[in-house]
Amino acid sequence: MAFRMKTLFCAMGLALVLGGGGPAHAAALKADTVYHGGNIYTVTEDFHKPSALDKPHMAEVVATLGGKIVFVGSEAQARTQGFFDPNNVGKIVDLKGKSMLPGFVDGHSHFPNQGRIDLFQVNLNSPPIGAMNSIVEDYIPALAARAAQTEKGKVVDGVGYDDTLVKERRHPTKEDLDKASLDHPIVVLHTSEHLRAANSLALKNSGIDSKDINADGVYVRNGVEYPGVRTRKAADGSWELTGVFAESAAMGLLSAGDAPAVTNKGVKAVARTSQVYAAAGVTTADQGAGTFAMPAGFGPDGKITSYTGYNLGEVQGGLQQGVMDIRLILHPFGYMNIGNIFDLGEVSRMSLGWTGDGYKVKGADSPSVGDDITSLSLKNVQGGEAPKGLPADRIFLGAWKFVYDGSNQGYTGYFKTPGYWDPAWGGYEPGYNGLPSAVTYSREKLEEMVDFYHAMAEPIEIHTNGSQASEDFITAVEKAVAAHPDVKDTRHTSIHAQMMERQHIERLVGDYSKLDATRDMYNNLSGTAVDTGLRAALGNGQLMRDQNLINSYFINHAYFWGDRHLEIFMGPGRGKNMNPAGWSVAMDNLYTFHNDTTVTPISPLRSLQSAVERRSAPTSLGAGGTLVSGQGKDLDAVASYPEVKGGAEKPFWNYDQRINVLQALHGLTIVPAYQNRIEDRVGSIATGKFADFVILDQSPFNAAPGQLAAIRVASTIVGDKVVYGVLPDSESFVSQLNVAYMQPNGVTPSNFQYEVIDSATAEKKYASLPKGSNRFGTFSFTCEAPAGKSAVFQMNFLGNNATVSEFSLYKLSENRAATYTYGMPSNDELPVASGKWWIADIDAPTRALEPSDTLVMDHSYIAFFVIADDDPVFDADKSSGKIADPVALASTGPLPRNGRGGSPAGGGDGSGGGCTVGSTPAYDLLFLLLGLGMIAAIRIWRGRGNA
Repeated sequence: MAFRMKTLFCAMGLALVLGGGGPAHAAALKADTVYHGGNIYTVTEDFHKPSALDKPHMAEVVATLGGKIVFVGSEAQARTQGFFDPNNVGKIVDLKGKSMLPGFVDGHSHFPNQGRIDLFQVNLNSPPIGAMNSIVEDYIPALAARAAQTEKGKVVDGVGYDDTLVKERRHPTKEDLDKASLDHPIVVLHTSEHLRAANSLALKNSGIDSKDINADGVYVRNGVEYPGVRTRKAADGSWELTGVFAESAAMGLLSAGDAPAVTNKGVKAVARTSQVYAAAGVTTADQGAGTFAMPAGFGPDGKITSYTGYNLGEVQGGLQQGVMDIRLILHPFGYMNIGNIFDLGEVSRMSLGWTGDGYKVKGADSPSVGDDITSLSLKNVQGGEAPKGLPADRIFLGAWKFVYDGSNQGYTGYFKTPGYWDPAWGGYEPGYNGLPSAVTYSREKLEEMVDFYHAMAEPIEIHTNGSQASEDFITAVEKAVAAHPDVKDTRHTSIHAQMMERQHIERLVGDYSKLDATRDMYNNLSGTAVDTGLRAALGNGQLMRDQNLINSYFINHAYFWGDRHLEIFMGPGRGKNMNPAGWSVAMDNLYTFHNDTTVTPISPLRSLQSAVERRSAPTSLGAGGTLVSGQGKDLDAVASYPEVKGGAEKPFWNYDQRINVLQALHGLTIVPAYQNRIEDRVGSIATGKFADFVILDQSPFNAAPGQLAAIRVASTIVGDKVVYGVLPDSESFVSQLNVAYMQPNGVTPSNFQYEVIDSATAEKKYASLPKGSNRFGTFSFTCEAPAGKSAVFQMNFLGNNATVSEFSLYKLSENRAATYTYGMPSNDELPVASGKWWIADIDAPTRALEPSDTLVMDHSYIAFFVIADDDPVFDADKSSGKIADPVALASTGPLPRNGRGGSPAGGGDGSGGGCTVGSTPAYDLLFLLLGLGMIAAIRIWRGRGNA
């Protein structure tokens, strides 16, 4: 019976082909895409009241048009309004029970530095981030291997070393790094990004010599002391350099030399970083320390005479070349009259069109925070002209950024009395509080800069890690708000806010009711904590409430450094209350979360888990799993701990800083959008906003303990375009075809365009794939490249539990499916490697997998392939300077599941059941509709007396 029914429908379809009927397509679409069939969390609750967040708002259907959301509601409403009418919509996406949320908005990071690490630097991170456990056994061999591949005299960069996680339990010294190479300057960056270590050649090239160390062991240059240049006593009693540099002023002395030349390096970093962020579900990234321009020329007096574009230009270049798929918030440095590298604040204002002495007068056409600066051309900057034709709303201006202190795990965070829990671990005396290297300018200068920007209602973001840094920041804001009572809604933000005290949050929300009664719980108080006159000037807190002040918590410290904060840096009393999101929720203080990438990998889901569970990770120091929080929801409950290691006990607040999933999601979506004044465009699923979504395999509200961070990101969507993964109902398991971020030197492909070819069309138009092959996906593409040169292309795809050897890449034509040859060429071989291809894990893009490696089911991989212009086999476009190639990826293994349990329904090609005259259900539907149309045509013919 089933066979006869299927045959009948197919016959009806064939009849309609002959009859030529069918429904007319609407002149204009009501929606490009309709999403339904899953858990859609809109995050439209009142984010100003996090204490009341409990039940998430949900929708059954979301519709988009022109990259924006045009409908959010129930399925019944959607059907009534025509959003399920195929005449009105471009496509209807079945979420297959997955969960769709607004795309994650990054609270703070350093885009596109992840791409620089992944493509051009040596990753020295220890578990759980990386694989390095020893200076001698891991750092030196890895750096030596990179040096062997690098031109003599060029710099070798390492990133992410952690002195607390290598078995030597110290920083690498110049002597250590000399063992990796004496012919290459070597500079390695600490995991906190607040310290560097360099070898002897790097010191020599930077003009840093031990003869400039004074009798007190402080390095001096041009009469300026640099305590961050770490020194030690030699055997003969003289002072010598260790090779370690702490904080910006000292690190700025290192100018070791040139890195190896790489064509379009910045754009390639943008391409890779965009991919990594999209893979994490981030649709709006953050560059939290942006430099719009860099000095390019100097006069005889040493003064800067010209500037060249930097951060903005490289991201605009990424957009121009089609490799920047997500949005970005770019925060300019805002320093004033600091000297050294902090003159970049003046450069930022100049670049944005400010005028006057020190560029302190905002220009009439200068952008404001939240403005679209995608096509902004920089003032007085060489190469500052924006490329033509860039898309709108892809780069936004962020708040002005300052760094006040350093890193708590680098011993450069600025702590209150009595300082660090165990200063001896870092080689310091009891009472060490992070000075003198932590703070690079005075408290008075901080207050001056805060007042300057606040007076003009210009939002600021200030890096404040330690407790004293937080105290100084809040006091500076209080003074500025009191001095300018008419300025409202600045949304000033503390970046990291790791050691915010309860009284700090009370002051941020203007609640002074308990400050006097709890004064003995704190040290080193200032501002409204002790000044009742300042409280009165602030309207007893109302003026502070009017500011909507925000803490952006580096919440993942609970996971990555939790045990070490409890045992080395902060101690249990302060450590259990670090990143106090619980207090923020209780007091309705706005908060966001961030990963500070590249300090930790971009992962909003890891932040989500840290905010909800606050459990530490296993490291070389222990098994992890420690609860990094107080317990109970009594705000006034206390527990006693020693104030420093071996010291006397004192009371600390004992509050459970864990929050619920919905409260944490607000800190990853709508509130960071609000922080950056783009909440009208991103951060929630609401009509009029951009169609930026993340689709997760499972609901975060249903995840088992410890599994939130492990939820797979199935798809990331920006402006209704899939920029990572594949949609839940897709027949293709390949996506994001583009020019590769690795090319032969001197080659920059341009005008790249591609089209997805559905499996049925590919089977009909091109030669069939070998028997037993399962088609993962097919593309046709064109691009321009230098005549006769090779170019590299890449595409993402999902694993299937098969080995690499079970995959093939084909160049398609009508009569032949030519096979690419597996194997990754060296950089020297790339120009002559046409027809080669290889696979890399998306997490390690520069290392080709071996044929015997297994591709994990539904994990993401990258397929790279090389085509030379005018290659007789692989270039389908025979005109010089153009490359084209219909390409298909296939495997003799199973198809991916894309997060769905079991095997796909139907045949091995993933097409499911359907009429035998067509190879996909789409063809069955087509023939069914055609058949119905034929019946209608026959009736009309008969009605005219032709029976």
